[in-house]
Amino acid sequence: MANRTPSGKLVSIHYKKGDRILVLNIQREFSNIDHSTNRLAGFESFFAESEAGWNILKLEVSADSYDIFQAYFGQYLQQNELDVVFVTNAWVYWVARYFEEHSINDIILIGYDYTSKNIDYVERGGIDFLICQKPLELGYKALATLFEHFISKRPISRIQYMPIDIVTKENSNLYEH
Repeated sequence: MANRTPSGKLVSIHYKKGDRILVLNIQREFSNIDHSTNRLAGFESFFAESEAGWNILKLEVSADSYDIFQAYFGQYLQQNELDVVFVTNAWVYWVARYFEEHSINDIILIGYDYTSKNIDYVERGGIDFLICQKPLELGYKALATLFEHFISKRPISRIQYMPIDIVTKENSNLYEH
């Protein structure tokens, strides 16, 4: 079973029976598919353990520019009503930009990764929840683990737990990455 991710819990908190949830994976030419695949698996794992009749849609968009994305996403929205959009990667700001440009403010938007563009939309209210993994702390932990293994010759655990932060408009000015 995949590890459950916080995105599923965030969606379930706001979920009302009959809500339509879109899991959106935006792929660019050189993007990392493994992270998105793992996040999707964790999201699905969360809902698989529940008895509720979740209405989850999936969409993968391959776009190397916002213009390509907005044309495809706009067409999708014309054919599908949504209540929640969960973006599996750092391109969540493209969805926030689309919502802003089209005055869409009744869809909950959840995404990943602390980037300046994502934080800008969080602070403006365009992204409701941003799930962040502190990259400097992740890097430090990786180097410390390598040091312990190769230099100190200590056994290391195959599983390394790291905190995950949820950034919202209300706490974005307090968040230190």
